[in-house]
Amino acid sequence: MGFLKSLGVKRKDKSAAAAASAAAANAERRWRKTAVPVLYQSIRIDAVHYCEREEILAERRKRRSFLNRNAEPEDTARARVRLLCRALRDDTLGLGSLLLLLKTPYMTRETCKGDLARIVAVAPNLRYADFPDGFFTGDPSCATLRQEVEQRCLDLRKMSYSHGAEKALEDVAGGYLWHNLEVLDLSGLAVDPTTVRFALGSLRKLHTLNVKDMPSFSDEIFEPNHQFPPFPHLSTLHLENTPAVTIRAMQALLADPQTARTLTNLSLSGTAVHPSELHLILAGATSLRHFSIIELVTTPFPHTNVPPLQSRSLRTLHYEITAAPGASYTAGTAAYYSYLTTSLLAAGLPNLRKLREPAKSVPQQQPPALHRVVRVRLPARCTYGKLQPHALAQGDGVAATEPAGEAEAAAWADGAVARAGGVY
Repeated sequence: MGFLKSLGVKRKDKSAAAAASAAAANAERRWRKTAVPVLYQSIRIDAVHYCEREEILAERRKRRSFLNRNAEPEDTARARVRLLCRALRDDTLGLGSLLLLLKTPYMTRETCKGDLARIVAVAPNLRYADFPDGFFTGDPSCATLRQEVEQRCLDLRKMSYSHGAEKALEDVAGGYLWHNLEVLDLSGLAVDPTTVRFALGSLRKLHTLNVKDMPSFSDEIFEPNHQFPPFPHLSTLHLENTPAVTIRAMQALLADPQTARTLTNLSLSGTAVHPSELHLILAGATSLRHFSIIELVTTPFPHTNVPPLQSRSLRTLHYEITAAPGASYTAGTAAYYSYLTTSLLAAGLPNLRKLREPAKSVPQQQPPALHRVVRVRLPARCTYGKLQPHALAQGDGVAATEPAGEAEAAAWADGAVARAGGVY
């Protein structure tokens, strides 16, 4: 902002930007119109802001009576949530409509559910917010908060549903909630595939879908059906522990030309997609840049002529195949990694720049033709990519276990706070 630059404040310094904006709003009336939206667009509440006045105010709060000289300190973050709630609800200028992002500490949002409900009631344009865990699992203690969010905050961009929130997902399938939703996380839900399909079909702007621990999530959700609404055009899809998803689902997803051009990030872990079928995915996803597969195999790699992996758009490949416990001795993983090496040497992935693989899967000596590829050696893993407790300490590689959709949302949130500088 121009007035921040005139005060010599860098936009990356969030605390200084917030302090400068508040001071400017009080010092110059002509700056107030610009400073107020900056302050209230993105609000992050922390217990400590590392302000020099914190110690001064804490000292003043102490009771200097003869009987009680050091009263118990108050919950600073909770007090700030209450101050924010009062400021937004008592305001007559529409400050609540400026709020787009609200971040709060974990314990604060768990203990201030009523205050959060009162805040979202006056923030109709809210897009991103931190809610209590019970909000995503259908906890009755969060019923009032969920009711306020569903009625007031119709412009939310990210939402999660975990085990216990099946009824809430059915409300989304009705087609009247959150038409601008962009990121959706589903975890541990016991819900019919038809309900999931209707819910996804009602979210026309959805571009990131993360599904975890859902045995009922099957090919039926992806297959075209004139009785169902169209499947959204995703750019990011993460599937973890969804054993009912086969290659048919991926082919049905990529049969849509727009989805084939839009999908750039795909992650499969614990699905029924066999590594020998990956060439079908890469052939259909013409814009795929990041692909990850983490699977347990019980059968040997097929000896039939499997085409090599080919993709001109792929930049990052995470390939981790492990023999399932109790599998026969013929179900070794050497043939699976030989197939990967053959595909690399065949120049089918000319733009590949990073390859994540187990440390013992390939020889340390890399062929000269693959010097452009950065090979990241992954530490040992157990079932479905969960790191062992000692893996990070003893391993010599780096493993990205966090879904890219969540990482991108967190990066957007931090960037929004940095841009706006709103720290309450």
